[in-house]
Amino acid sequence: MVGAAAGVLGLLIGGVLGSTIASNMSRTASPVATATVTATETSFSTITATAEPTEQPTVRSTERRTGVFDPRPADFVIGIKILTKNCLGAAGCSIAYQIEPKYVGGQAWPTVGSTVVTYQVTGDVLGPSTNTFTIDTTGAAHIAEEESAETKTGVTLKATAIDVDYDPNG
Repeated sequence: MVGAAAGVLGLLIGGVLGSTIASNMSRTASPVATATVTATETSFSTITATAEPTEQPTVRSTERRTGVFDPRPADFVIGIKILTKNCLGAAGCSIAYQIEPKYVGGQAWPTVGSTVVTYQVTGDVLGPSTNTFTIDTTGAAHIAEEESAETKTGVTLKATAIDVDYDPNG
């Protein structure tokens, strides 16, 4: 009888712990934006970023290879243009936005290949989201028409380039 009672008590404790762990895991998982790159084009020469550059993570050496186009995350400033914003007081805001990337690197843009920039947007209550945009040989950025976020009232979204992949054959 004591063994059966201990077994039932063990099952109850295990169920509560498993439920708590699963609940915590679902709250800490960061969603990844899955916006599709569309035909929207933005030329780097006509964009004025509206956000200050944020701290750039170090992902590569700061030394550049001579004679080779070698873009870095720090070569891009990514502003955020708010398309719609619906705030409900203390409940926070639902925001639709579009990024406004600008190349600020010192190297001339290549006339061959393709470039994919990975960026991260912070400020969303669900955690940072990661997405990409491509840049063609004319310097036109192909970006998602619209992305969305949920923020606390008064929180500003910030976008930061975190990786750049240039393929001279692409």
